[in-house]
Amino acid sequence: MIDALDFITSTHVVEQPLSAVVLMGGEGYFSNDIALNVIEAAADLALESWHNISRIDDMVHYLLHELPSCNILTVAGIRGNCAAGDVAMAAACDVVLAGCEVILNPAYGAIGLHGSEYHSLSYTGKCGSAGASRLLLT
Repeated sequence: MIDALDFITSTHVVEQPLSAVVLMGGEGYFSNDIALNVIEAAADLALESWHNISRIDDMVHYLLHELPSCNILTVAGIRGNCAAGDVAMAAACDVVLAGCEVILNPAYGAIGLHGSEYHSLSYTGKCGSAGASRLLLT
């Protein structure tokens, strides 16, 4: 995903502008492609978790900073359930559309991880300080 966003930002030119990037999951879930099975199978769970959360941070950085600086609108189309870093990624988009049956679970605590530093930025912008605090403590 980072390679795709690198390509978009490096090839985006004023003469042929790109208006929007839409991130859309499949019917089952909205995902940033972080595989918890890979973390659980790693020799060093903490290190593998750190690498994965760092990649989520990289994605969120692109969505909050790089694409807006190119005047590219970002849209998250959530068709299935969405959890942890996936929620952080979607919340960093300019527009979030979700199906009426979608369940959002932003918590990392239940799986023993600590979330992205970008949560406080994207969640506060979407649901205010009090809402962000409630989401980050679960």
